[in-house]
Amino acid sequence: MIPPLLTGVSLGYFMVLLDLTVLAVAEPDLAASLGASVTGLQWATTGYTVAFAALLLCAGAAADRYGADRLFRGGVAGFALASLLSAAAPTLWALVALRAVAGVAAAASTRSARSASCATACRCSWRRRAGSRPGR
Repeated sequence: MIPPLLTGVSLGYFMVLLDLTVLAVAEPDLAASLGASVTGLQWATTGYTVAFAALLLCAGAAADRYGADRLFRGGVAGFALASLLSAAAPTLWALVALRAVAGVAAAASTRSARSASCATACRCSWRRRAGSRPGR
């Protein structure tokens, strides 16, 4: 049986990875509705990617310091809020800024998801080695 934490972590990780694909599919509609150029659309993608990559290591240190579960929950909530606000962005530069905020939250949730899943796997394997069955 898969632990509920592992299922939640996997879904959160999938949500973050799916985000870039969704943006790539939505680029023609964004260009039409916001009047954006190709350069502006590249900024929307790059803002997310740069913030995500720049804070990935720092998010690992924050997960160690404040707890992976707490950082994961905050990262997923921040990511969902930033994505919701991105959908309602009135201008291209508001979209770029909100995408950067989503990148920060994605870094927090992705890095802490790995820490939480490793901690869960270690706890489960320790229980098996100790002779107890999961669920007891």
